[in-house]
Amino acid sequence: MSRPDASKNVKAYKGLGHNIEIVVVRSGQTEKTVLIQFRNIDHPWNNKIVPHERVMVSPERVEYKTQIQGDEWLTMLGQKMAGSWQYTVKLQGIAQEIAVAYADKLGKEVEPQEIAAAYTAQLEQERNAPVTPQPEASNKTESKGMQVKPETQVLDLPETPVSSAAVATVPAKAAKSAPATAEDKSAELLLRVIEGIEANQDFTANEDKSFKNYFDFKLMLGNRGTMANALVDVKVSFFVDGKWVTGIIVSGNGLPVPQNVATGCAVVFRVTTAIQVKGVPGTNNQERATSHSSLSDPLKIRLEFEMLRGDNIAREFEYRRK
Repeated sequence: MSRPDASKNVKAYKGLGHNIEIVVVRSGQTEKTVLIQFRNIDHPWNNKIVPHERVMVSPERVEYKTQIQGDEWLTMLGQKMAGSWQYTVKLQGIAQEIAVAYADKLGKEVEPQEIAAAYTAQLEQERNAPVTPQPEASNKTESKGMQVKPETQVLDLPETPVSSAAVATVPAKAAKSAPATAEDKSAELLLRVIEGIEANQDFTANEDKSFKNYFDFKLMLGNRGTMANALVDVKVSFFVDGKWVTGIIVSGNGLPVPQNVATGCAVVFRVTTAIQVKGVPGTNNQERATSHSSLSDPLKIRLEFEMLRGDNIAREFEYRRK
């Protein structure tokens, strides 16, 4: 396999208040095609090299775009403001944008041919990776909406487990195991939010004058039952104009997910949701880091968790605009 032709044109960026490093290497005869390596980021792209298209929209705006599952994704945006360039990075599954700045010293330390060689090796590794069946107790099974590798911990929580008094429940699907009865403790679960809900908006609106408003949850699911359980799927809905509207679960794209939860243990994971909003997103990072003014404040959000054992769990949250 021929190695990409990486030119000597290298640009690097470092996070402002964040450890992330971004290395951009031109991979063709023009600056339109580049390879971007991501470093020091808690994300599946950490140390990965991802091909991007560099689009100079105007003398004051440059965009770095890639394809994720057939959809265009704007990873990095540069805007010239008051005579200086400002850059922000947006990674799928992370609601908050990350501000980065040009790092000349880091760029001089990068050898373009090493990035090109690493990318070739990465492609070969992905192509030759064996497909192995997952054991029953594995947590590697694909599921929608799980955004980070889960942390498994021993459950030592005195709070009351999830019940109809704490949250609403929805009927389990017929194909699942029979729901637990009052005497059956095999499917006793605990669900709690670890941190406050983080919000963010797309950089720009689509051609139909709409954009996505994202809401990111960090959750913990604990299994207090007598048998192992599994989180199968997540759905979201938003209360808009007096009715519940189905939202979007941003796909985990095959990342490790907390599907299996052993008895007496808990998993911590993220779920990033989104709702399509008509209008124009905020014009700066501060305006985009909250819910759009067209949405209710507070905004009611309902998450429904499909479990392998017992009833599904439905829980309502409220997001208050910053």
